[in-house]
This record gives sequence, structure tokens and C-alpha cells, in this order.
Amino acid sequence: MTEYRPPHRWALGAGLGVFVLYALTLSPSTAMWDTSEYIATAHILGIPHPPGNPLFVVLARAWDILLAPLGLSVAVKINLFSTTMSALAHGFWFLVIHHILRYFTDDRRFQLVGAFVAVLVS
Repeated sequence: MTEYRPPHRWALGAGLGVFVLYALTLSPSTAMWDTSEYIATAHILGIPHPPGNPLFVVLARAWDILLAPLGLSVAVKINLFSTTMSALAHGFWFLVIHHILRYFTDDRRFQLVGAFVAVLVS
């Protein structure tokens, strides 16, 4: 059996595709449910309703500070943070599915297409 090398470039492409899609449809302000609460608490380092999601709040606040020189609204900055994290998650999801499909077939094209389909479905 040959040495397995994960398709990192393909996963990056899938993640970038998700990022572009999300960025093009990005909400410039708040929306329904918890988004307003998370935007506000990330900006002030507050505690949203339990369980509070402290990791999201701390990372989103750091993101808010890093993007401060761009002059974007707080809502856009936090929504971009969510977009970036979702794109990263989809890139990792691509790698997971590709790895799983290796056990069903040796056809690399099938593995790549299957992983892309999983990203599109998710």
C-alpha cells in the first residue's frame, strides 16, 4: 500500500469555496435568534446565555480587535469570524470524508468527488 498523503490543497479549495459563498451572502447586521446576542457579547467580552460558549466569545473578540483598523461594523466583523470558522470546519470535513472514503475504494477521483459532495451537502 502506498503512503497516504492527505489532499490539503483540495481541502483548502473546498474551504475557500465555502468562505467565498458565505462572504458573498454575509449579513451586514444582525439576524434572527442568537446572532445579535453573540455579536454583542463578543464585542464586550460578555457572557451569552448558558452554556455561554466562552471560546467563541474570546476568539471573536480577538478577531474584532484584529479587524478594527478596517473600519467595518462590529456585526460584519463577527459575521466574518463565523464565516472563517465555518470555512475552516468545512476544509477539515473534506479531509475527514476523504480519509473515510479511502477504506471503500482506491479511486482517488471518487474520494475527491465524494469529499466535495460531503462539503456541499453540509
